Amino acid sequence: MDVQNRRGYMAIDPTQTKGYNPSQEVASALSDAAPSTLVAFSARVQPPSANKAAKDKVGVDFLVDASTLSTEDASGGKKLNVAFYVAVYSPAGKMLSNRSMKVDQAFDANTYQQLLQHGLLLHMDLDPQQGTNQVHLAVQDVRTGLVGSLEAPMPQ
Repeated sequence: MDVQNRRGYMAIDPTQTKGYNPSQEVASALSDAAPSTLVAFSARVQPPSANKAAKDKVGVDFLVDASTLSTEDASGGKKLNVAFYVAVYSPAGKMLSNRSMKVDQAFDANTYQQLLQHGLLLHMDLDPQQGTNQVHLAVQDVRTGLVGSLEAPMPQ
């Protein structure tokens, strides 16, 4: 039997723990089979044939529930600081490639309300990999270090 666990999600503020390392949280979430759920998001992974942005690349679309992200007040609006990660793993568990993007931006009040209603959308393109690989996706609220993750099959 293989048991995987984490500390109670809301029982302890991880940012107040001695030796807390937000980068380690992301690395753990990307390599862990059990998803992290502190940042809610959905994702779509499209084969190169369906990727309108770049025909020779695998397309990854993230849609983040903005209500699960922390904000800072910024001149009449809200500032978000969010990091997006994609890692491709072989069936043997070896990381074949990875990519990340960051959104560190202030939004006016109207735009922020739109984000709360419709979500924060981000697109990434990946080089296709041979084989039956897995795509591990993670979104981190950089301000708090909280992470959400999931995995999906790599389309051919």
